[in-house]
Amino acid sequence: MGAKYSRRTFEDSSEDCQRQKSILVRRFSLFTSPKSAVPPKAVPHITDEERQLLVDSFGNLKNSISQIGVLLFIGLFESHPEMQGFFGDIKECPPHLLPQSKQLRTHALRVMGFIEKCISRIHTPERLDAIIRQLGRHHFKYGAPPGYIPLVGPQFILAIRMTLDPQWDAVTEDAWLNLFAYIAYGMKQAMASSSHPDLLTPTT
Repeated sequence: MGAKYSRRTFEDSSEDCQRQKSILVRRFSLFTSPKSAVPPKAVPHITDEERQLLVDSFGNLKNSISQIGVLLFIGLFESHPEMQGFFGDIKECPPHLLPQSKQLRTHALRVMGFIEKCISRIHTPERLDAIIRQLGRHHFKYGAPPGYIPLVGPQFILAIRMTLDPQWDAVTEDAWLNLFAYIAYGMKQAMASSSHPDLLTPTT
């Protein structure tokens, strides 16, 4: 029997959940340019210490992968209902049925699988960059708006924050913010170069 998820999980879990979400979005905007299709010139940096912290903290999420992915999408669709329209197999699904949707769970596991691949490649930047660029090209092919890419990070962090509590701290949050800024940068770079090959120049 599958787990039950409330569409109001984010609101019910904590009285200051919306405030925390707003803080995360504002903090994330310091790392990336969410409304622009072109990535910032400065490449987000992940330190060696943060890389290891990401590996360790993700290891503590292994038993909650599916739940975190579902919570991510529920939060994303609550904050930005228009995004549901980009997922063909669930775009007509009523909001109250989303938590039990098998199609949503499939999308959730796919996203979590990508994050797991990123973590497994976190110490080999060239391999990490390759899968991020590949995902960016995939999103460009299917017409995903680049401006929506950075919206995923804060929702993911909010979901894992609830799962890792009380192990969660500011250092862990910064590490995940940096990772998602790095992912958003690489994806938007790939999408922009796919659309306008002469728009971007290599950054070092």
